[in-house]
Amino acid sequence: MAVTASECDCGARMVGAPLDDTPIRVRRFGPTMASVAILLGVAASSLIFTYWLAIGGALALIQSWRATKLAHRQRDLYGGYRTAISVFVITAATLLGLAAYGITRIPRVFEKQQMRLDAATQNAFFHWANLLQDYKARNGSFPDNIQAFKKELGEALPTDYWGKPIRYQSLSGAIAAANVNALSGRRGAILNFDNFEIRSAGPDGKMGTADDIVMRDGVIITSPDVVKQPILPDQFDR
Repeated sequence: MAVTASECDCGARMVGAPLDDTPIRVRRFGPTMASVAILLGVAASSLIFTYWLAIGGALALIQSWRATKLAHRQRDLYGGYRTAISVFVITAATLLGLAAYGITRIPRVFEKQQMRLDAATQNAFFHWANLLQDYKARNGSFPDNIQAFKKELGEALPTDYWGKPIRYQSLSGAIAAANVNALSGRRGAILNFDNFEIRSAGPDGKMGTADDIVMRDGVIITSPDVVKQPILPDQFDR
């Protein structure tokens, strides 16, 4: 159809029909793109630093759920519904997987913590052993009791990790003798310890229980049969 033109007395001209006054609405993708950005940021941080930063995916989960609701309820104003749903599903699956992984790691975390506690006490034991060897070098034998040791040492003795005193006993051959089978679970000859034993009561604070940490003659003993052996009267009281 040919375009007609008309002109008024003022000189203005009109070409064609007037423009439609109906406003043009552009759908917004901001909420959806924000959820995508959060997800990508959390994923990158987790890969660069530590997987536990993936917990930040909860922010992407919340944002994607918000974007999904907006795109579903106000389709003429917000777009990206499918993208928001995808981000929500991916983030939810990732967080569930991380939660399952964390649950399976709980026993290992406690095991590592116990190993650190035992290692700290064993370090104190080796310090004790060095002090006892120095005492023996000066006096020809190990101290008969803790008082003699402390008197010559002239300083505070190391404690175990739990801040409890480490127990010292001088041992005779009859008391200290232990079968290799008891020490390592294998059959073998008799090992005689004629020198000393130092012992920590462990986490439960009770001597002669399974969690005791024991050293004899500078050797850490881990066999339950030895760890739970009846112990001599406490030489702290001598």
